Amino acid sequence: MEAKLLSGWLAVCCALSSEGLSVLGPAEPVAAVLGADVVLPCFVLIPLPVPGLEIQWTKTDTGSTVHLFSEGESWPESQHWHYRGQAELFPEEIRSGNFSLRLRHVGTGDTGNYTCRVRTGRASGAAVVELRSAGSAPYHTGTVLLCCASLAAALASAGPAWLYLQTQSESSPAEHRSGAAD
Repeated sequence: MEAKLLSGWLAVCCALSSEGLSVLGPAEPVAAVLGADVVLPCFVLIPLPVPGLEIQWTKTDTGSTVHLFSEGESWPESQHWHYRGQAELFPEEIRSGNFSLRLRHVGTGDTGNYTCRVRTGRASGAAVVELRSAGSAPYHTGTVLLCCASLAAALASAGPAWLYLQTQSESSPAEHRSGAAD
């Protein structure tokens, strides 16, 4: 297997025959926020004809089929149950050589290596994409305020009090209390 850096992307050339196919993926791991959607990049530089094209995404450590595209269509019944309704290609992009996979609602069990294997009648190749967790999605401020409305009302009825809710902002507690009398 020969690998070379190409404009920030790792070109993985798997020569299974004298006519190997260069399938490209990211040089660095892809980071995903837990609970959010993520795209795992996979493509070829020269578009391939769709008839006879097979694209199979697998979770490398388990061998589970994440998504299969064959005979011009996706085959959801071939997916591992965990990925049904959660993993999809971009059908309008396949003709241009983009075989990237969208994973919806990423969970901790989704982290790890994924293999994008591309086959044509004459050649095949693969790229491995590592998915890492970038942490959890921040809580929606409105939800936190609604949950805490009862507590705020209880504190206010007990006498003067200040309720400080820490948010994702860079401001300090003093900035939140500016202009407040003790």
